[in-house]
Amino acid sequence: MTEPMDARTLKRRLPVWAALSDLFLDTDVTLFYADIAAVLRKSRYTPEDIEHILWEEVGPAFHTNLLADDRVWSSWPHDDVHDIIMQHLSRPSLERYAMQQASANVVAHVIDQHWGAVMYETWGDRAPQRRAALQLPRIALPQLTLPALPELRLPDIKLRQMNALQAAGLAIAIALVLLVGFAAYQGAAVLRAQARTQEVLERAWAQAGPPISRELQVSWIEALLRVEDPGFRLHRGVDFTTPGQGWTTITQALTKRLYFESFTPGFAKIEQSLIARFVLDSAISKDEQLDLFLSLAYFGDVDGRSVIGFRNAAQAYHGKALGELNRQEFLALVAMLPAPNDLRPGSAANAERVARIERLLDDECAPRDWQDVWLEACAP
Repeated sequence: MTEPMDARTLKRRLPVWAALSDLFLDTDVTLFYADIAAVLRKSRYTPEDIEHILWEEVGPAFHTNLLADDRVWSSWPHDDVHDIIMQHLSRPSLERYAMQQASANVVAHVIDQHWGAVMYETWGDRAPQRRAALQLPRIALPQLTLPALPELRLPDIKLRQMNALQAAGLAIAIALVLLVGFAAYQGAAVLRAQARTQEVLERAWAQAGPPISRELQVSWIEALLRVEDPGFRLHRGVDFTTPGQGWTTITQALTKRLYFESFTPGFAKIEQSLIARFVLDSAISKDEQLDLFLSLAYFGDVDGRSVIGFRNAAQAYHGKALGELNRQEFLALVAMLPAPNDLRPGSAANAERVARIERLLDDECAPRDWQDVWLEACAP
């Protein structure tokens, strides 16, 4: 696609951006297939154009929603879609390319899950017989006519005269430079985290108080782990294979709580995973990780104040000490963890999630895949 990003192009592109952004919502995306297809047909973009837009414009801008703890599940307003994507497209060229690289695995997963069905819904039997392939996103330096990009200066290379081989060589060289720089940056982040770990853990234990696990029945702890981190006893801090695990293990959640003052999904997620794997999981035992998680997990806000840990959550939402809860009340707190402010005990959403958890614990269902943190397979 070589058209400039002028006002006319933006007007044509915005509905497509908004439609494709729905593929990155934390909900049953199949419900949006027909609406997405209607927009794509009306746009008159080719399937190849749509793939380009998905890989290079929408995916890098919206993939972090599927990595976040507080994920968006309803469609973004068009104004927000415009601002989010234009913010991405206005980045320096190399930073934009790095974001495309960082988003590639998530976009590939979205494509594997939905693209074939969306293409068929859009073009029917005329749909291409292939899905978008996982590939290095293309760098379209000469074509994109957003505000000038002076930060990329290659005075000795005439980009418009490069042949395909030269362009490929340049892309590979840039990718290698980015990869080496990114690896060095993340390696330094891990070393900094390692140096801080003793201080971080001393502060965490002081905040946590006595181990909470002593106040809970063993069967309740196992129920928590089966829902929140089913591979907890086996993994080394990260787990992208166990059904129902999702993007964040208990070790990763604890890493975010202990090592980050602020957290923006994207590169921070990679840093979080590396620290969980190579620092925190080696520094303390699984039982110690679990106790800290039970004491420091976030349970939303009540009266303008954050509720931290299962003890405080039991008091805030049930008016009881943790040891006085019954099993159903404890599961209502467990059900809150993916989205605490939206899944408060007493709400219909919380009750539905508890029902799904009960079915899981009774072995009446199992997560569909590792991303099924909402236990869609256990829905009534």
